[in-house]
Amino acid sequence: MAKLVYCYHHSDYRKNLYVKPHFHKDYELVYYLKGKGISHYKPDVYRVIANDGMSLYVAEDLNDDCAHLEFQEGSFIVYPPLTTHDESHIGERGSVMVLGFKLDMQDPPLPLFARTDSTLLIKNCLLKIIHENKEKQSNYTLMLDTLSTELAIILNRLVATQNQSSTDIMEQAIRYIDDYFVSYIDLDALAQSIGYSPDYFRHLFRKTTGCSPKQYIQQKRLSHAMQQLQHTDIPLAAVAKNCGYEDYPQFSAFFKKKVGVSPSDFRDRGAQEPASV
Repeated sequence: MAKLVYCYHHSDYRKNLYVKPHFHKDYELVYYLKGKGISHYKPDVYRVIANDGMSLYVAEDLNDDCAHLEFQEGSFIVYPPLTTHDESHIGERGSVMVLGFKLDMQDPPLPLFARTDSTLLIKNCLLKIIHENKEKQSNYTLMLDTLSTELAIILNRLVATQNQSSTDIMEQAIRYIDDYFVSYIDLDALAQSIGYSPDYFRHLFRKTTGCSPKQYIQQKRLSHAMQQLQHTDIPLAAVAKNCGYEDYPQFSAFFKKKVGVSPSDFRDRGAQEPASV
């Protein structure tokens, strides 16, 4: 059975808030009601310089080389115990719900993960927990642990479903890109349409294909251009447009950077397609 450690609703915090690197001894779930930003993280514990009762703040900064997750309105992040992380809130004022909880030894552990709460299951469960903690009616501690257990079960089911379906979902995303790579593709919108944050979508895409979505699109466009240059006589500007580039100089610069020669020289030389971008 899960046990609640703390919960609170932080509403209307200041713009561009930065939460310094810290970690917790228990699980933490942060739900973003408003706002957006980035959280850097490392599964390491550093020298503690401050303790506010819930968070242990550390001396070391987390730089851009660290792994990170993006968050936005309606998304959440689960941090396992002893995971050092920060939060950079970008732009407008934001609002979050935060929950700390313990799991029993026999409970399945939760990984670090981020997800868009498309069904609102997580949001509704958190609202019940925060309300119960505020009202403190009879047997409220038992109710809080019961609700926390319900939340842990929902999270574990999400992880299991995510692990089972992520391959199928990514195959759908790849097929979409294969069909429309010559057009503009809003990758953030594509990620949201399949229930993932943009950052987690890029993570899964790279895990599935070995490259980022942007690199995959570039490879598709490059291969398409090389086929046309090798096997057709259509004008170079038309080749560029057929591959998603309205501006021929931009296409030519991209092609030369990846292949080593200009499109016209490639056509003249009959060069072979490289293995990757």
